[in-house]
Amino acid sequence: MLPDKGLLLAAGAAFLGALLVEQTVYPHYAAPGAVVLYALVTAAWRATPERVRLFNSGVVMSVVLATVFVCKAADVQISPFWPWNSWCDSPRQGRARAAIQRQIEQQPGRHVAIVRYNRSILSPSWVFNSPDIDSQRVIWAQDMGERNQELLDYYRDRTFWIVEPDAKPPRATIWRTPQQAAPR
Repeated sequence: MLPDKGLLLAAGAAFLGALLVEQTVYPHYAAPGAVVLYALVTAAWRATPERVRLFNSGVVMSVVLATVFVCKAADVQISPFWPWNSWCDSPRQGRARAAIQRQIEQQPGRHVAIVRYNRSILSPSWVFNSPDIDSQRVIWAQDMGERNQELLDYYRDRTFWIVEPDAKPPRATIWRTPQQAAPR
């Protein structure tokens, strides 16, 4: 049997309050709240007469399937203010990053892509690397302002790029080549 619905509602309210306190909220942060939502839906379902349940289950399934079909067919994002990929949109940010990676890899040598975000826009991260960073052909790094000099000194043999993922369209420009590096 399910616990008291009041307890479930209180737990849901506490969870939402905790999410609102968080500075940056990613979609997976809401996953623990799904337990409360499922318990409330189950309680409501049990309280519904059986003939209504049978009708509602068909309606719910039809709506879910129609939503998936329409979103995939239209290739839309749920909201233009939601930059992360959802279950129903295409990975636009991933495609844009992959295109920039291909553009950089077409150039000879090894590279460092310094990602400079427009801080007025909430953007998903473009910076991720394999465990053996030094062996990668293209290394991705956050723009650290003046501290970029540490990267310039460490990777003297690489071409440096400034990548602006928030530009329309996203762009990468050469910032410094190995020939421009000052000798040690």
